[in-house]
Amino acid sequence: MIKQKYSENWFFPIQIPKAILSTYRTEFEKFREIDERRLSFPKNSALTNVELHHWEDMKIRMSLLNFSVSLKDKIMKSHYTDWDNRYGIYLDDGWFYVYRSHILLNRFQLYSEDGKNYNIHHLQKSEAEQAGEISFEEAIYSERFHFLD
Repeated sequence: MIKQKYSENWFFPIQIPKAILSTYRTEFEKFREIDERRLSFPKNSALTNVELHHWEDMKIRMSLLNFSVSLKDKIMKSHYTDWDNRYGIYLDDGWFYVYRSHILLNRFQLYSEDGKNYNIHHLQKSEAEQAGEISFEEAIYSERFHFLD
């Protein structure tokens, strides 16, 4: 397999020779099915910084604290960032991390007593200049309105 790098956007597709692709088509289709069923966003896809962060608790408007099961599931699956949805979320060690441009901005946990309604248990911001309420709200807005269930 040949790995090629296109520009400087950190995207490394793998080119598979046609002879191998035709022989193992069924196996490759299974990989695609697994990705469509995934429950959470792959952490390494976020390409975020890995240094030690100093997290600070923050407050948020009450209207953003409640999550339905479907929104929780969308947040868990999350999506790649793009021009319209610049903030991403991934799950790691019980925390949901909000990031943008490879920088961790916020983290939070969800809590549910009945398994039907979820609330933010902790909400914190990193020391990054862009971290705060806006980054959190934008990430949740994208998950709520821009992505399909």
